[in-house]
Amino acid sequence: MSALTKGMKIVGRAESHLRHFYDLLFDGYITEHEPTLDRLIDANKLAFLDTKRQGYISSYDASYHAVAI
Repeated sequence: MSALTKGMKIVGRAESHLRHFYDLLFDGYITEHEPTLDRLIDANKLAFLDTKRQGYISSYDASYHAVAI
């Protein structure tokens, strides 16, 4: 949700995306996963990458990236 609130300046547009996410979640398209050691290691590696010389992402963000990959 923080990605939507930071990335989208229009409240209605973010709300539209939240509704879509909610539908996907409760229709079973998105499921929860317990973190594995491999995912934690992947997230750690991502957190230490300099993103195009613009700094590093947080461990929190890196964990979402690792799961997405």
